[in-house]
Amino acid sequence: MLLVETAWTAALVPLLIILFFLSTPTGRGKPIFIMNVFTVVTGIGLGVFNIDNKVTAFLKPGTPLKRSILGHSGMLLLMPVVMDCILAYRLTAVYPRHATSKHLLATIFIPITLFDC
Repeated sequence: MLLVETAWTAALVPLLIILFFLSTPTGRGKPIFIMNVFTVVTGIGLGVFNIDNKVTAFLKPGTPLKRSILGHSGMLLLMPVVMDCILAYRLTAVYPRHATSKHLLATIFIPITLFDC
């Protein structure tokens, strides 16, 4: 499990670099860019925290869990909500309410809502 977490966390670092490298200065001020950076940085933070917990548990098996585990749990619960908000923001940018029929909006957003509940 440690190898998988390390690999996925390490994959987020080049993603963050590419995100900044391929974006324009005007694009960096847009909300979707800020949300994407927040998501990637939060993923890196969660990965580092997971790796630290695994290494500590491996090297010192009797050590009690850190107090920051509550914050970690909160971040784990918050991440799906943040991801769904980013998805909803992207979909409303592509399919604006005033230019899209109610039937198409229902076709797009009802399955997403049902899968998230």
